[in-house]
Amino acid sequence: MKSYYRVMLGQGSKFAEKCLEEGFIGADFGYRQDFSNELSDDKNKFIEQFGPEWMERSEKKSKISAGLAAGYTWRICIGIKEGDIILSPDGQGTYLVGEVTQQYNFHSEGPLPHRRSVNWYSQRIGRNEMSEALRKSTGSAGTVSNVTKHSEEIESLIQGKPFSEINNSQDESTPEKEFDEAINTYMTKKMDYLIDQLEDNRIKDLLIQINKLKLDHPEVTLNLARKTAELISKHLFKELLNENPGTRTLDELILRLIKDRCVPRLISTHLLAIQYYGNFGSHDQGEDNYALRTECVTPCLMAYVSLLDWFIYAGYA
Repeated sequence: MKSYYRVMLGQGSKFAEKCLEEGFIGADFGYRQDFSNELSDDKNKFIEQFGPEWMERSEKKSKISAGLAAGYTWRICIGIKEGDIILSPDGQGTYLVGEVTQQYNFHSEGPLPHRRSVNWYSQRIGRNEMSEALRKSTGSAGTVSNVTKHSEEIESLIQGKPFSEINNSQDESTPEKEFDEAINTYMTKKMDYLIDQLEDNRIKDLLIQINKLKLDHPEVTLNLARKTAELISKHLFKELLNENPGTRTLDELILRLIKDRCVPRLISTHLLAIQYYGNFGSHDQGEDNYALRTECVTPCLMAYVSLLDWFIYAGYA
């Protein structure tokens, strides 16, 4: 029975087009040796053998990170079987889809040296075509994730046929799904309300963008929320301190507002939360970048709407 996997093709999918052109998927966690004689179905043995090597040359020095690096490498090299189906984001909102056709092969030159040959299909799958459940599975953290439980939906999408979540037993209501839907509904209604209340066109434009992108583009959402916090902080700086914020960073603006007790403590907490999440979304976080799913940025969005609510109520908008 074939399995289905979501495989990242480099950080930010930067090797997606090369993999498409040359017909392969691959992994690169710094291992430069050929694993042809080291592979077996025993994943734990592989991790025990090559995890320590990764720790020796990594700044993280974490056993968990070492296990993930070795484990993902093993999965690409042998865990994924011939005939299995691969979904790989192309970095533009769609997924490449293909079938693994050969066993492991090592390429000392070029990116992702530990490779598997793939016959890529002409059909690509849009993230917006996927059910909520499949979007969450394909957006999970890590280089490789098993999405076999969504095989029926994936096959339907490969054939270009719409897939109804009503017919998908994997999408039956669960407390987690109901919570996510409730949060999204609340956010949408709250943001629609705030849009009508805002008078500052720059902040309103950012809010409109966030309301549209929050479900499918959480990383962009974090960046826009941080930009909003910066605009509000500069506005408060001029309004309450009667000073030009100049080139001060968001961190400097917030700390000064806190020091001079310009805003309530809860509001300063919201500003700091948005700043931290925004910084996370703006910088490369290695494997952790792929943990940026919608539910993971909900705390930032809650802080964001609370900040805007106060900003309007206090008469600064």
